[in-house]
Amino acid sequence: AFYLWYGNPDVDGRWLHWNHKVLPHWDPAVDAKHPKFEYRPPEEHHAPFTPERGTYSCRDNATLRAQFEDLARAGVDSAMCSWWGRASWKGKRDDANSGANTDELIPAVLEAAAPTGVGVSFHIEPYGGRSPETFLEDLRYIHETYGAHPAVYRERGLPVFWMYDVSAQHSHEDVQRWRQALDSVRGTSLDGLFLCLWIGGRHGGLDDLAFVER
Repeated sequence: AFYLWYGNPDVDGRWLHWNHKVLPHWDPAVDAKHPKFEYRPPEEHHAPFTPERGTYSCRDNATLRAQFEDLARAGVDSAMCSWWGRASWKGKRDDANSGANTDELIPAVLEAAAPTGVGVSFHIEPYGGRSPETFLEDLRYIHETYGAHPAVYRERGLPVFWMYDVSAQHSHEDVQRWRQALDSVRGTSLDGLFLCLWIGGRHGGLDDLAFVER
């Protein structure tokens, strides 16, 4: 994924995500093995490696352009951009609740991507309050706001959407609502290629194959 939640004091007035705290593990036994703390950039930042451009800000247009040029040189044809809801959405916007607003950066991302030939797809994250119904509103917003941009990545003429945490594990109680939401856009101006999370195992009487086929 191409994450848009990084920021630094020079550009954003504060650290965003480089100071990510250690999140609790869903298994209490595993969680107990790990101390809880917040990273302290720039010396101790939340990343296993130090980027060549340092602890950059995603709001820096020169950085965005350089990153897409790097992707193009590497032969990458599309970037799956992590998207945490519309700019006006009131709710959790990333897994650390840092306050990053990824939708505000999409116009700059598309402009940076366009000259390189690298397409941009949307990774619909589990922002606070996301549901099949809000997803339909998101879909309309993305199509109407960004759909005509030449940098939007398409397969078979359709824009590509990655659905994080839409799986048997995370969404088995909502499978019918997700199915109805996706079926409702088929053959309409809101259609797309939708890819869900595949984890494996069984949850709520479903495995991921059954979740997709149901």
